[in-house]
Amino acid sequence: MPKKSFLIKKLFENVEKMEIDTEMCGDVEDHLGMSWKIRLLRKDQKLKVYLDCLEKIDNPESLISTGGKFKFNGKEQIFFHDFTKIENSKLAILEYWSQNSNYLKNGSAEIEFLVEIDTEKSIGIKIGKEKSRIFDDDVAKEVSDVVLTIAQRKFYVSKLTLASQSTYFKTLFLGKFVESEKSIIELKDIDPHEFQIFLEFLYGESVLNGCLSV
Repeated sequence: MPKKSFLIKKLFENVEKMEIDTEMCGDVEDHLGMSWKIRLLRKDQKLKVYLDCLEKIDNPESLISTGGKFKFNGKEQIFFHDFTKIENSKLAILEYWSQNSNYLKNGSAEIEFLVEIDTEKSIGIKIGKEKSRIFDDDVAKEVSDVVLTIAQRKFYVSKLTLASQSTYFKTLFLGKFVESEKSIIELKDIDPHEFQIFLEFLYGESVLNGCLSV
C-alpha cells in the first residue's frame, strides 16, 4: 500500500488565558513507529498550531511525505507537507493554522490531524504499522492501575497483566521496591516504540518481530 494513515487530536482548554509567546503541548503519541505531538502557540493576537514529528534521522536527504486533513474546532482544510531533517535531528515542524481567538469555542481549541504518509515518496524512513492497541486513551485510563512513562510517553496499564507475564514487572509491582507503591513509574533506557510492541504482545494483540527483554 503506497499510503498509511493515522489520526491524532487534542483538546486545549483555557486557550484565551494563554500569555503571548507561550505554548500548550499535547501528549507524545506513537503512530506508524514514530512519535508525534500537537502544539498550540500564542503569538501576538494569533494562535498557531504545529504538528511535530519527533523521529530522529541521520540522512539529510531523508523525508516523510505527508498530506491529509486538518481541523480547528471543526473548520477543515487540506494540507501537504514534507518533514525533513533540521537541527537536533528533528523533522521539520508542520504549521497549518493562524487565526485569532474568535475561532475558539468556550475558550477551547479542539485540534485534529488526519495524516496520510506516502510511503513511495518518503525517502530513507522506515514507516511502521499503526499500533493495534492504544494504551493512553480513555478506555485504557479507566481500567489501568499504574502509569508507565517512557521518554514523555504514557502507558496506562494493568499491574496484574504485566506481573503475570513478566518477571521484571512482577518484581517491580509486587516486590519490596519503592515503585510498588507508586501510581506513576518512569522507565529508563527503553525505546517507547519497542515497548508498545512488547505491551501489544502481552495483551495478545500482535506477534513480536524481534525481541525485547523486559
